[in-house]
Amino acid sequence: KETVRLIAAGASDMMGPALVVMLAGGVSVIMTNTQTLDTILYSMERLVSGASAGFFVFLTVLVNIPLAALIPSSSGHGALAMPLLAPLADFAQVSRANTITAWVMGHGLALMMAPTSVVLVGGLAIAKVGYNKYLRFVWPLLLALFIVSTLMIGAAATFE
Repeated sequence: KETVRLIAAGASDMMGPALVVMLAGGVSVIMTNTQTLDTILYSMERLVSGASAGFFVFLTVLVNIPLAALIPSSSGHGALAMPLLAPLADFAQVSRANTITAWVMGHGLALMMAPTSVVLVGGLAIAKVGYNKYLRFVWPLLLALFIVSTLMIGAAATFE
């Protein structure tokens, strides 16, 4: 009886992330079937054509920070962003490995400051630290991480 209760409790904890992944996948299917994804890709292809590989990965990191704040689930965020980023990387002639690395950097940086991150907000609650106090303390580190990570991935994309 206790084992069944624990399995049910564990399954209920996974319902939120499962719904996020499902909804992001649904948005991706709707964007593909309505050709909205094609329209966005065409517009963004025109923006990235002629752009350097370093600039493309910088934009990838920059664009994915607010996206990750809105969709804190990495699998949900990936399900929404990757159908757009993979072809764009091809248009910009940037390897998909560098594009994924840039996506991961943007996502990870966002989750270290996003109020939608369950891990961050839960950790702050356990530590009894206010969110505003945390941000005042950590913003120089986040800025430094952003600068270093974009320089590194930009160099990797430029010299591949």
